[in-house]
Amino acid sequence: MNDIYDLIQAEYEKDNYKIEYNNCKNGLAYIYCSSNALYEKDNLQSFKDKIIGGNRYEWSNLRAECKPELEIFIRDIWLSWYVKGINSRVNTYDKLIDFIRSITKGYTIRCVGASSGGFIGSILAMELNAEISYSFAGQFSLSHHFDHLEQNPYLKEYCTTGEKKYIEYYTRIPGSSTNIFYMFPNRSKQDQEQYELVKTMNQLHTIKINIDEHGVAIYPFALPKYLSYNLHEIEKLAGGAACPK
Repeated sequence: MNDIYDLIQAEYEKDNYKIEYNNCKNGLAYIYCSSNALYEKDNLQSFKDKIIGGNRYEWSNLRAECKPELEIFIRDIWLSWYVKGINSRVNTYDKLIDFIRSITKGYTIRCVGASSGGFIGSILAMELNAEISYSFAGQFSLSHHFDHLEQNPYLKEYCTTGEKKYIEYYTRIPGSSTNIFYMFPNRSKQDQEQYELVKTMNQLHTIKINIDEHGVAIYPFALPKYLSYNLHEIEKLAGGAACPK
């Protein structure tokens, strides 16, 4: 075992989630899902700085402007599209879904995530009958996903042995009542690949950004307001021309 593997395993024994309650009673719960950009993969110093030292969760500083009653932050420290869950106890998709369900019962749920965070965010949203999934270049299929299948051993193993309902989760979208606010860079090859799988689905409200870099294609200062938009507001954006950056 190398040093970073041992450190990741030690952190995997911890919670890897945060729950925060705000002083308001609006019945809203936001679930913020970290992506594989949580730290630099296979970089020992990056892991020490961002996870052990910084206890980093994505979206902590870019929360929705409409203050929700409940905020949950989750992370996948194996950078494995959450195939290993969030910790050694909540270590599968099903266990993660059940765990979040137990916390959010009775709330109106909105999920937020980019890339792999968008992937798990949409899964959680649909399984929990959430109102909205805000997905920034999130994936909808793992087996169709660019070249990452060959690069990530946990992802490769899961796609070989795991449940197809999560590997090809886009096939479950048509039966869902959840709205997916899908913003993506339309000149990114891997995002074009994912978009082709879902472009005709009514649940998606798509905003294309004319850039080629995979990720969150919107200025950070605009995110808190965007993450507060409702269906009507998103439809107005999605129905207009593609937004330049």
